[in-house]
Amino acid sequence: VVSDTSVSIDNIIEIDEKEKYFFKFDIEGYEKQAFAGMKNFFAKVKNLKMTVATYHNLNDANDINKILSNERLKCHFSESYLLFNNGNEIPNFRKAIIRAEK
Repeated sequence: VVSDTSVSIDNIIEIDEKEKYFFKFDIEGYEKQAFAGMKNFFAKVKNLKMTVATYHNLNDANDINKILSNERLKCHFSESYLLFNNGNEIPNFRKAIIRAEK
């Protein structure tokens, strides 16, 4: 959900198709919302690498992998897991990081 105080990547970056881009996302569970503001960016950029946290919400790993794959990025997870304990549910191991590129 985009609010009046939100800023999207599509609105702040002037895309240069020859440029190389790198993003690191660890924004406390709002990674998927950030991608919603990158549709134009994903469509136009040819050289992109990303590292994204996938542990904040239970289904983040699968959801983020699907979103990035649908944007034609090659994705792979780190080999490690994170023991996630937010105090509201039983602690569990989650895939921590996904790397994506095109």
